[in-house]
Amino acid sequence: MQNLMMTNLKLSNLQALLRSICGISGRPRLLRFALLATVAASGCTVTPRIDANFNADPQLAPPTAPLPLPPDDSLNWRTEFVTATVVAGAAGGKRIRIAPRPAFIAAPDFRRVFLVAVSEAFTTRPAANMRGSIRLRIIGLGTVGVALRPVQGEQRLDYIGGFALSNFLPPAGASVDAFGPFRSDRLDDPFGIPSTGAISRHSPNSEIVVNWTIDQPSHMFSSSILGGASASSVFPDATNGSATTPMQRLGLDVWLQNPGSDTVVFIDDIRAEEYR
Repeated sequence: MQNLMMTNLKLSNLQALLRSICGISGRPRLLRFALLATVAASGCTVTPRIDANFNADPQLAPPTAPLPLPPDDSLNWRTEFVTATVVAGAAGGKRIRIAPRPAFIAAPDFRRVFLVAVSEAFTTRPAANMRGSIRLRIIGLGTVGVALRPVQGEQRLDYIGGFALSNFLPPAGASVDAFGPFRSDRLDDPFGIPSTGAISRHSPNSEIVVNWTIDQPSHMFSSSILGGASASSVFPDATNGSATTPMQRLGLDVWLQNPGSDTVVFIDDIRAEEYR
């Protein structure tokens, strides 16, 4: 009886672990690969649609489309208002360092998009479950934001949700806030995007990994960080005259706003995947 109870306990623990691997993004890369055979046996299939680290890029050079990547996604770096440089990561590997140019520091109120990423095509019949994560750090004052939107054919629709990591002057401190759906032209104005809730407060200048999921049947976008709250919102059935689901591809835009002369952003491990 005792051996049977122990077997059942171990099986229960294993099932819980498998559910967490299949259902939560942002797991360490080595852990995910080490457990690949076990995940396959559990019936969970994960297909990368963006998988961008920068370890293969030359250090102190501008970033390229880094490996490993799925064959048909893209990363477009915009450096009119910022510099983007491959540097060593804090815990090994490499990451991208973003710093505002003098013209941006002189007029910092507007959001400046420095990365436009588009995923490889997702499965649409049936519509895929989607999730992903991104590693961010901002040193100094400012806000680094991420917004996601469907890309249907050649048309980029309005944003279905997003999140932002901000460092403010005391006593405001630092926070991670989530966004609900908003029009794409909102990125071109200086006004704040309404938050749907704080995901977490954190130590200023510290690194975080933000996880996100998209549930297509319920049109729900959710974001969270490990150990913090989760914020969710519902996006519309259609924008700009086009259906938001099933999503053919996913666009991910990253911007900086209100930087100071000593502001630096680090970005790494940009991931989007479908899972079943």
